Amino acid sequence: MSRPLLALLLAVASTAASGGSAASGLGSSDAAGRSPNPAARSARTIYLAPTPASVVERCQRVQAKARFRMLCPRVLPRALIGWPPGQPPPPLRAGLVRESPRRGPDGVDIGYGAPWEIDPGGGQTAAKVRRHLWRNRPCCFLHFVIQRGQPARGARPALLGGRHGRLLPASGSYYAGPYFGNHVRFFFRERGVDYVATLHTFGNRETTALLGRLIAELRPVGALRAVTPPRRRTTVRIGSAGPRAIVAAPGALWVLTRDQPVNSAAPWAGTRAAVLRLDPATGRVRAGITVGGGVRGLAATEGAVWVAAARPVSATREEGVVLRVDPKTKRVVARIRTGTWPAALAADDGGVWAVNTAPFYKRGTLVRIDAARNRLEGPSIPLGRAPSGLAVGAGSVWVADALEGTVRRIDPVRRRIVATIRVGRQPYAVVCAAGSLWATNSDDGTVSRIDPATNRVVATIRVGRNPYGITTGGRSLWVANLGDGTVSRIETSSGRVVATIALGGDPVAIATAADGAWVARNSEGTLTRIEQR
Repeated sequence: MSRPLLALLLAVASTAASGGSAASGLGSSDAAGRSPNPAARSARTIYLAPTPASVVERCQRVQAKARFRMLCPRVLPRALIGWPPGQPPPPLRAGLVRESPRRGPDGVDIGYGAPWEIDPGGGQTAAKVRRHLWRNRPCCFLHFVIQRGQPARGARPALLGGRHGRLLPASGSYYAGPYFGNHVRFFFRERGVDYVATLHTFGNRETTALLGRLIAELRPVGALRAVTPPRRRTTVRIGSAGPRAIVAAPGALWVLTRDQPVNSAAPWAGTRAAVLRLDPATGRVRAGITVGGGVRGLAATEGAVWVAAARPVSATREEGVVLRVDPKTKRVVARIRTGTWPAALAADDGGVWAVNTAPFYKRGTLVRIDAARNRLEGPSIPLGRAPSGLAVGAGSVWVADALEGTVRRIDPVRRRIVATIRVGRQPYAVVCAAGSLWATNSDDGTVSRIDPATNRVVATIRVGRNPYGITTGGRSLWVANLGDGTVSRIETSSGRVVATIALGGDPVAIATAADGAWVARNSEGTLTRIEQR
């Protein structure tokens, strides 16, 4: 990763959060009056869902070593919007808080994503970061801590979440006393134990309201139960967080998973990735292949599995590569440099198309890898600001762009864009089925149907909140709605939603294989099978 982009993406110091500066960034614009990162509609509403099994298990492990009565939240928000734009939302993770190694852990540290915070030095970097501050909301970022701890100076008596205690608003300083100064902090005493619950601010008033909702749902660890899979459905646990992507190939279901965290004390800091081969009928893991670097996309055919990844080449720079895995030997047999950075992939017998995307840093590109030579083939094709989904069909390559709200149609022979079609807000995935191109609009709760004969949207179909993954099987489309924990089944002939299946959690990826649809839940670390009908 280059230094300018690193400074923009990871500027972490202090935030002027006393009066809610994060909220003031909502909808901020550039000199031309257009926001380079328009605030998502999903940013304004906070939905709470049952705490995923991975977080409950972390609380249980902490309680087993702790010398006091641990509390853990029964419900938590979920990330709805990913970063960079066009990527899936981050999964919910939990680590332990340890103030002293002699007395065991003091609590749990729960969160997802990374904060946007302004360096006190200000300047050009501060101006750039300010446009993204709306992402400090629970749509995109969360940092919640519950631990034992003494009240800090300045805290005032308050009733929050049905508990009496002392409240201390965010001060704007990253470090301020023994707890995060850019968090709203609430101190209370229960059954002889002093606790503190803190939440990273996105404006003191709104943050206090959410903190109260979480405090009201705190329970002793022994009273918590992990979310159980839906009855009469096969559910497979594959890791501590859900897959990055899942695809079907002849006789196999391939899963790209962010497995165990590298640093258990800061689980969002990095993970080891693996490609798993599952039996498409039973979900049993048949093989696992460890892959290095950050992973972002997956494609598969009968003879090859392709993984989009970022491989570190120095302390400050990464190299975008597509890894080719031989499904027979279970080894990486080629590493092809594609650009900055490969994400979405679409494979056929002759090779694989790859989208390179680095929003706010440079425009995206589309490249082609020749499977016979494991080399790039032909010139790259310029794309928009944040290309996301990718599909091949109707004699064309189709690329969605999350920031522009468009789908581009590319002629693969002439290597040129032949149409740009406006769809909904933040399109994520695209698929070709029943003579049409279908795109999920993750911030609209809709699916757009495009007619390749006219290059126009001919239908907009209302599904669940925050649709992400989409796949085709039989005469149906299956859509994973991350925001409300459901899957929508669309009849391709009519374009109507004919079934809504409640799964719970945050379904993000979906693929069809062996007469079933396999759904990955982003924070639960599971795949659940739905029978096709």
